[in-house]
Amino acid sequence: DQTMSQSGAGLFILDRVELGPQWGISLSLRYDRVTNKLDDHLKAGGNDLSSDVAYKKATGRLGLTWNPLPDFSLYASWGTGFLPPGTEELVNNPYAYGGFNTYLVPATSNGEEVGARGSIRDSFIYDVALFYLATENDFGRYRMPSRPLETFYGNVGSTYRYGLETFLAWYPLEPLALRLAYTYSHFKYGFVQSADPTHTYHNTWLPNSPQHQLYLDAGYKITAAWTAGAALEYVSSWYIDSTNRIFPNGYGRTDPYALVHVRLAYRFQMGQTPFELMLSGR
Repeated sequence: DQTMSQSGAGLFILDRVELGPQWGISLSLRYDRVTNKLDDHLKAGGNDLSSDVAYKKATGRLGLTWNPLPDFSLYASWGTGFLPPGTEELVNNPYAYGGFNTYLVPATSNGEEVGARGSIRDSFIYDVALFYLATENDFGRYRMPSRPLETFYGNVGSTYRYGLETFLAWYPLEPLALRLAYTYSHFKYGFVQSADPTHTYHNTWLPNSPQHQLYLDAGYKITAAWTAGAALEYVSSWYIDSTNRIFPNGYGRTDPYALVHVRLAYRFQMGQTPFELMLSGR
């Protein structure tokens, strides 16, 4: 029996400097403060667990772009991150019935990204990026034998994540558009400290993080008003928790899946206002 409220405020400064027609530099600085307030109405055993907890952090990002050609550019960036505990992490308190889990601290990160984007003869567009992100005090979930029906959260360790993001678009004919998006994610814990201090894990995969995600889409403009399209979406399997355990019944890792999307759209105009009706399924 408790009431929780959360408020946040942020201030950021963003600047971009053009160093001639080919080079550009961008800089952003940000300061955030997230405040959580909890009023304990139950006061079990006369113990009032009402409290306030605030998380604040300054972060920044620096980017550089180079455009040697009008239809080709390279870019690179470095930045820091800040992720405070959410409401679900805070109110699931393993140390008392009610109140905040005040032992949680924000997760912090720093990472880099490099990429290239451009077009070829206005019929082929591409965007390819490589990224790397290292975090400290990342969150994980666990359960305790004394309270088996509840899920708790803690700062379980450090992670390193790198991967590839790609987007391709091809317009072989004026009414036809083909698009592909693919993401490869190599997300692992460097070190995991479980709720049981005698158990630690190294080099395990992050839960809920599929390695492969693929999206293919085709759209065809039948007339000026009618458009049809179809898409295929594929997501590979992922682990359920940070231990990467596979139980005898197979639980512990999801199955990969694919979705097929189809759509038909009709565009029209009433007066000066455009409208679109779409029928879609997957």
